[in-house]
Amino acid sequence: MSSASFAWIDHTHWHLLTAIYLFFAALGGGAYLAGVVGYARSRDGQRREAMAFARWAFLTAVVAAAVSGVAILAHLARPIAGVLFPITLSEFGSWITRGTWILVSLAVFSALQALWFHFGDRARGAEGPGTFPWKVAGLIRLRDPLDRLANLTRPGGSAYWAVTLVGAAVALGTVYTGFELAVIESVSLWNNPALLPLTFIVSGVAAGVAASLALTVAFEGTTDRLVVGFAGAVGVGMLLTSGLLWVLWTSVGASPAGERSMALLNGELNALVLLLAAGIVVSLVASPILAWIWHTREGTAMARWVVRPALVVSLLAGVLGTFLVRYVIVFGAVQDPIVVAVV
Repeated sequence: MSSASFAWIDHTHWHLLTAIYLFFAALGGGAYLAGVVGYARSRDGQRREAMAFARWAFLTAVVAAAVSGVAILAHLARPIAGVLFPITLSEFGSWITRGTWILVSLAVFSALQALWFHFGDRARGAEGPGTFPWKVAGLIRLRDPLDRLANLTRPGGSAYWAVTLVGAAVALGTVYTGFELAVIESVSLWNNPALLPLTFIVSGVAAGVAASLALTVAFEGTTDRLVVGFAGAVGVGMLLTSGLLWVLWTSVGASPAGERSMALLNGELNALVLLLAAGIVVSLVASPILAWIWHTREGTAMARWVVRPALVVSLLAGVLGTFLVRYVIVFGAVQDPIVVAVV
């Protein structure tokens, strides 16, 4: 089996699209959960900063779910089979079938939330760059139809929260991305049904929160205390991710394939492993500290020109690190048995 240390080198069994699919599915789930928490802290829409964060989070979830779907379709030998998944995927004991339904459901729930937060009564009077979908829709004469659709479909009161919490359960279901790999017994690096799914969901939630917060700070300039809270959550997520990765890698079996996987991680993939670690550590350490400075030094030139961009970069470093988690796990895989030629 050939291996790949960089994305542009062909791999016999898996591809860069595999890592992209796995990453964006979990990031979308994390962003959806971030949006739910953001709205819950908005006091039913009264806190402008929390509403702005929720808008960016749900928009991030939609885009991430779409990217993940496109990536997996592009990877299939017959993309039409993926489009027709309700017919072609009938084995519900398979994590591929379950995962497809979870990803499509996440896209639907995220799209509904994005519609409800960017259009209709909830969008009326909203300000800031996060309202750009409403403005763009106006330019192409879709604003009024989308406003009516949002008002028509959005449930009120407890019914809204019932729908939202079902969506949150679906978002947590993106843990399936780990199970899709963990059930493959012939790959020692993957075959850990306890640790690999947990690593993927924890890092995915951290990435979703980090991406949503980075967009909110970059475009809205939000200095509200919620920035400190969400940055702290990113830090905790990155800390848990690093611990889970350590345990996962040190638990790889002593089989020839497991030893070859560790050799890849310490050899050809070592530069990416170091970049992964750097991204996670930067986000873990810097994001909470910079968020606190950004919040407490609001309005100063240093905060505006130094702290704000540094905070955004530290959050995006964590997003990159969590993507590389998938990349090195996918490309560090070696399948048992390793065939050795006998001369």
